[in-house]
Amino acid sequence: MADSASIGAGPLAPLPGGPAGGFLVWDLSRVGYVSEEYLLPGVADVAEPIAVVDGLAREPGEGNPNGLVARPLDFEAKVLQAAVPFVTRVILYRPRDPKTFSGRVLMEPLHIGGGGHPVVFRTIHPFAIANGDVFVGVQHPNNFEEVRGKDPARYGALHAADASQLWGMIATAGRAVRQGRLAGLVDYDVRRQFLTGRSFTGMATSAFANFHHANARLDDGRNTFDGYLPLSCGYLIRGLDVPVIRLNTLGDYAMFGLHTRLPDSDEPGQQTRLYEVAGACHYYKYAPPAGEPPAPGRGAADGEGAGPPGTPEWLASFGPGSRANDLPVRLVASAALANLYRWVEDGVAPPHAPMFETTPDGKPVMDGQGNVLGGVRTPYVDVPVATYGAGEGQFWLHGYMRPFNGGELRALYGSREAYLARFRDSLDRAVSERWVLPGDAPLMLADAEAVSFD
Repeated sequence: MADSASIGAGPLAPLPGGPAGGFLVWDLSRVGYVSEEYLLPGVADVAEPIAVVDGLAREPGEGNPNGLVARPLDFEAKVLQAAVPFVTRVILYRPRDPKTFSGRVLMEPLHIGGGGHPVVFRTIHPFAIANGDVFVGVQHPNNFEEVRGKDPARYGALHAADASQLWGMIATAGRAVRQGRLAGLVDYDVRRQFLTGRSFTGMATSAFANFHHANARLDDGRNTFDGYLPLSCGYLIRGLDVPVIRLNTLGDYAMFGLHTRLPDSDEPGQQTRLYEVAGACHYYKYAPPAGEPPAPGRGAADGEGAGPPGTPEWLASFGPGSRANDLPVRLVASAALANLYRWVEDGVAPPHAPMFETTPDGKPVMDGQGNVLGGVRTPYVDVPVATYGAGEGQFWLHGYMRPFNGGELRALYGSREAYLARFRDSLDRAVSERWVLPGDAPLMLADAEAVSFD
């Protein structure tokens, strides 16, 4: 893969005007962060598409190691034109004080929806900011025309010959970060860099890992990326020389099924985990806690839901009394990222979780309350006050919860006090088993304390 971080003799300067002058850029000054944009030039190959994210058509069938594709894969990019110039946009969020920097960079290709959203950072940014992690978002070339149209004077230089140059853009951005080519990071000691994504960008993360990780090297031979965290994505990642944690939901299982699973491994060159989160759906709640900014480009009114607004049709498909699934997957995702950090930095292997229990034909098995058996367990499904489910067919992205009424709750637990005691026990187990971070446990406990038995 041809890529380049050759951006002049010195570090590349950020665009002027700060977040106020940018498109879909958070102002994180209130939490001690600086927000910057860069126009990053380089060269990247134009190649045959390898994934949905660079133009590969979806094909029917059970697929293969890339999840949604029926044709065989050799994990070799088929180059059509080498070293074609591009200019992409990079969004950088960094702690204002380099002394508070964790040494970690979390990079994410921006989702094409709405012009470019950081769907993982939008989900887990409280954890990343509390750590002092740096975040870097790389613009997908499919959005270049839209972004240029928002401010031609600011973004007019954006250009790409083909969507397949995304892979070279990610590699170039990764090298620029690791080699001090962005002015904002000159005084920052970058020790580790991780690539992540969710849904569409989870596919991008997985495809990059499969096809380009081995060639994405720094000048001294080190890997550009030290680990991968794809979320809500049906693509597998083949064995790499760095750890990989994949996190999927019940909704993702309903869509992608058995053929996207790989067993856990601690073997060198095969270090991988697959976590399937019980009760969760593809569109899950990403709302920031009170006092933190909403996702860029979204207002408070629509920034606190569990995915796009539901229609009467999809709500009706889940049955009377249903509402949007609000199981807080972001807390499990934060713990997964913390486990990936420890795996890479300290050699501490993450916990293993069973996969969902299934029937012989691959359907998930449910318990007496309608919640799936197996998977990563949280108190929401082990001490439930609702049935948590995910859609199928045209509604597979969405999920629902059907709260139990007071009579059902009393039949299950006897009293509110007994329910809370069981919830606390389950939560303690989830924390000790590293599925929930200790600092996030009070958020879950608050949900339990809000439950009424009336």
